[in-house]
Amino acid sequence: MGIFANLEETGLCEDNRHLKQSISLVAPHTSWITFICELIHNSKYGNDDIVEMFLYMLHRTLPLYVGDKGFMTRRVEGIRARFLLLSSAISLIQTESLGYSAFRKNTLRERIYTACLDYFCQGYRPPAQEPQALRKDLEVVLKFWHMLHNDKKYIRPLHSEIVPI
Repeated sequence: MGIFANLEETGLCEDNRHLKQSISLVAPHTSWITFICELIHNSKYGNDDIVEMFLYMLHRTLPLYVGDKGFMTRRVEGIRARFLLLSSAISLIQTESLGYSAFRKNTLRERIYTACLDYFCQGYRPPAQEPQALRKDLEVVLKFWHMLHNDKKYIRPLHSEIVPI
């Protein structure tokens, strides 16, 4: 259902009624993910237990392999929700004050990259949104791209944490 529905389940057709129904199924997930992203942003520098809970949630939510079945949909209607979640996840691992190991950050970073690539590994699908909604979706994707482009500053080699004996 929503952004976690498979394309085979919902099947795109020429009927406008069906397209509007698929958009409405994504809308609740977009609201919840927006709320979760605000919580992540507000708790980044505060409570470590809440941050740990969000990191665990992100590890469980994001796929490990491109093309994994049962994770997020590749429909165009779900792009805003997907990339809002990915943007908040990447901002969370780019936080320097977070006492999180580089190995765990790199594992989550790999899942973020995989979820991003998973979306772009699909064929062409026409958008069913209104132009203003599509503009907002593209703004979210561009914001994620800028965060991803700046991510090279935050990547550290794993051997920096290994202490010689």
